[in-house]
Amino acid sequence: MKVPPRNTAQNEAKKQPVFSEKMMGEIRMKLWQFSEIEFLIHKEKNLKIKNKIH
Repeated sequence: MKVPPRNTAQNEAKKQPVFSEKMMGEIRMKLWQFSEIEFLIHKEKNLKIKNKIH
């Protein structure tokens, strides 16, 4: 026979998301912007290297 868990509050907390949907959307937007910035920096570095070679 299985005994039900006594600490149901902790079990319920595990089921709930850490961030709200709005906050997750904002995080996704920030990550997208960060990846765009990283891409542009990488592209700029490659152009500088390419221009030095020629």
